[in-house]
Amino acid sequence: MRLYLVVLAGVALAMPGAANACAIVSLGPEPSFARNKINAQRAIDRAYAIIDAEVVRAGSYPESTLIFAHRSFKGPDQQWFEVAETDSCSRSFEVNGERMRLFVYQREGVLTVEDPTVESRFIDRLLGSDRERDYPYFPGPRP
Repeated sequence: MRLYLVVLAGVALAMPGAANACAIVSLGPEPSFARNKINAQRAIDRAYAIIDAEVVRAGSYPESTLIFAHRSFKGPDQQWFEVAETDSCSRSFEVNGERMRLFVYQREGVLTVEDPTVESRFIDRLLGSDRERDYPYFPGPRP
């Protein structure tokens, strides 16, 4: 029975499309530096856009959120993105003025924001920009 579960887990890990995009399964030691670098490149490749952005009009399901891109690393040449919360993996935004680096994905014609499951320092190194120095997180004004 135990062998069956191990084989089943291995099959599930070998089929990334079958699992939920935001599901994280850790079955062992932390990934190596090389593996983290590969995972960071894959996260960048999968993104529709990567932007340093500010929430202009917050919204959560079913309302959309309007985001202003201060800087773009990847994606279309535009400053405004309207994103929606489409599932449990999508990020919702509740505070106008919140600023952060965002990964925008296009799912069936709808733009969503999801957090990549890779350590940010590996992504930042590949983008050539340290988010803590260049565009640190700001939670937005306090009520």
